Amino acid sequence: MRNRFFSAGSVSLSLRLLIFVCLFVLAPVLAYGQKNFDNSDTEARAVNLMKVTAVQGEGMVYVRLLQQLKQNIETKTQGQIQVDLLIDGAGGSETEALKDQIRGRVQGGWISAMTLAQSLKAFRALTLPLVFNDADQLNQFVGSPLDKSIRATSATKKLTILGYGSFGFYGIMLFEAMPTPGDPTEKDALDLMKSRTVRVPEDEWIETVQTLLPGKVVRVPGVDLKKAIDSGWVNGFLITPEFIANKEWMAQASHFLNLRHLHGWSVFSVNRDWLESLPNQHREVVQLEVQAMCQQALQGGLARHDALVDQWYKMQRPQVVQASWDRMAVSVHSLNNQTIHLLGGILGATSRVRTLWEANYRVDPSVGALSVGRNAASALTIQKTRGGEMASVMVSNHGNNGLGQP
Repeated sequence: MRNRFFSAGSVSLSLRLLIFVCLFVLAPVLAYGQKNFDNSDTEARAVNLMKVTAVQGEGMVYVRLLQQLKQNIETKTQGQIQVDLLIDGAGGSETEALKDQIRGRVQGGWISAMTLAQSLKAFRALTLPLVFNDADQLNQFVGSPLDKSIRATSATKKLTILGYGSFGFYGIMLFEAMPTPGDPTEKDALDLMKSRTVRVPEDEWIETVQTLLPGKVVRVPGVDLKKAIDSGWVNGFLITPEFIANKEWMAQASHFLNLRHLHGWSVFSVNRDWLESLPNQHREVVQLEVQAMCQQALQGGLARHDALVDQWYKMQRPQVVQASWDRMAVSVHSLNNQTIHLLGGILGATSRVRTLWEANYRVDPSVGALSVGRNAASALTIQKTRGGEMASVMVSNHGNNGLGQP
């Protein structure tokens, strides 16, 4: 009896030991299996990070729209794409942001056409002076054969262009004593520019264009700009209305020279590899939401520009002075022709850019424009085409070819 009891107790003890050993051995295996299960579940719900850059702050129309873009993309992908907005310079300068986008360190963002043209020469077509004169021409460009051929070149930098925005047209804001009511004043902004020193953005192309027009052009770092203005060394700077609106500078502004010769294109691009790596459904969401945002950014930016200039007209502070497009066309004609010729080797369709330019202005062939240099520019006669007349419609009927205020 004792032996039988002892044997049963031994078996029970042995069974307990066996179970303990099994648990000890199998515990890491079970934990590893659970970890793999968790990893598989996490991978199934993997989150894609979409870093988006914009050098400007939230005051700009096209930057404010990024907040809505973030919400739409995150909602429609059920959080599987998380959008991280790097605005107000958080992503570095535009040049740095573009390099990061090409390398895949950021996934997308707003880059000005001026900056893009430094790496992708085809975008120089968007920066030609007096080629894009009004909203109709800008809207007709988007989706056109010229637009498609320009966008196609972005593949060489592993970029995909999804759309465009606008931060308005460039002009010169002057900071001088306001003239007494009734005092004579120049009716053409080009005459007002002759004895002025103007600060331009740190972009070689803008500087090249501006040196063809009256006045002295200088570069001044942003930190020294107030001192340069206060001392009178610099009389004003080349800028778009939206960039300066609601800034402390406006209290000192006396005149806005409404040149409207360069349009501020903003381009929304994404890293091509990142976009193509997304599941089809998510890729479609990104493309559609960005394209919808870009349409608003283009229309909203143009409307904002027009509203500000119209407001200044009514307030007469700053005084808005128009510039003669005819005279400016004479000055930039040679530069445009040379650049259009170079673009032909890139786009293979020079006539598309040239047609756009000549739709606004053409040089009288009897003058022999091809042999005319800068010094002989005054001998040129510019004739407006029908396309140019249509393009001259300005905000609230304030036309650039009807000089002065209406």
